[in-house]
Amino acid sequence: MPTAVTVTAVTAVTAVIEATPLGECLTPMVLSYLYFDGTTIYSTFKAFAAKLLDGSVVTWGDVDGGGDSSSVQAELKKGVDTIYSTGSAFAAKLLDGSVVTWGRAGMGGDSSSVQAALKKGVDNIYSTGSAFAAKLLDGSVRSEEHTSELQSL
Repeated sequence: MPTAVTVTAVTAVTAVIEATPLGECLTPMVLSYLYFDGTTIYSTFKAFAAKLLDGSVVTWGDVDGGGDSSSVQAELKKGVDTIYSTGSAFAAKLLDGSVVTWGRAGMGGDSSSVQAALKKGVDNIYSTGSAFAAKLLDGSVRSEEHTSELQSL
C-alpha cells in the first residue's frame, strides 16, 4: 500500500533512487527539491509526490500513476497541508480546507463530479487502493460517485 515518510535529504534521495526503477527518471530539478531536510514523500505504486517545507509539491514518476500534476500545479505551489494516495492517484488537502486530485481517473484522480463540495470545509481525507472519500466539516462525506451523511453511533 502507498505510504508517506518524512526523511532527511540524503536519505530521501537515496531511498527514492533505490526503491524504484523510476529513480532513473529523476531530473536534477527534482533532486534539488529533495535536498531539503523535512521533505515528506508520498507514493502511489508508480509515482511520488514530495511536499516541501514551503508547502509546495513536486511530483515525478509514471504519468498515469500520479507523476504528472500539471493539471493542478497552480494549487500545489503553496499551502498544501497533507497528501493522500491510492494505487494510482494523489489528493492534496490544502490549508484553506479545499482538496485537489490528480492521477488515474478511475483510481481517484478525477474529483470533478464533487469538486464544488471540495472547494472548502474538508475535515479529512480517507483512501483505499482505488478511491478517496472526503469528510466535510458539516459531517457529510463526498466521494467520486457517492454522497452520504455520517450517522451518529
